[in-house]
Amino acid sequence: MSVVNDHEEPKKTSNSVRVNWAVVGWAVIIIPIVIFSIYLAINLGNLFFRVPAEKQVDLENEFKTIAPLQGAKLVSYEAGNKSVQASASARYATDVDTEDIFKHYDEQLNQHGWRLMEKKPITVGGIDLGGKLVLYCKGENAAEIYYAGRQKTEGWTYEFSMSWGIRNCEDVQK
Repeated sequence: MSVVNDHEEPKKTSNSVRVNWAVVGWAVIIIPIVIFSIYLAINLGNLFFRVPAEKQVDLENEFKTIAPLQGAKLVSYEAGNKSVQASASARYATDVDTEDIFKHYDEQLNQHGWRLMEKKPITVGGIDLGGKLVLYCKGENAAEIYYAGRQKTEGWTYEFSMSWGIRNCEDVQK
């Protein structure tokens, strides 16, 4: 006859599984959060990187519709985008008079639906070196012509640029 001791633990069989319900509970909570976070990161990534890239393509296409000043020599061209900005700009060297440069771009931009918003002199350290900036807007895009004035030491006379997300044209238009 076998005697059962009340203090003995029952013997475990090798195929019994002990479930840690705390781990299961946390897994049920954490796994959906991780999946949702990955989904959100992918979609926000598309928003933040696709939109500026699309704006970049649009800006560069619009940039190409504006004929450069005849006889001006292209010194540099830059285009790029960041999470909420896109731009395209070119610097030119020319001996053409300042007013003729602005007149040319005024005609070109007006023909393509841009509106003149602002003209202002550019000073360096409070000193007027003859630099000028003219701003045009078309929707949320900005176009600028920047005349270097007597700061032509960098090998260019003027810069023509278009941007999205850098200048807030909607605020200027109000």
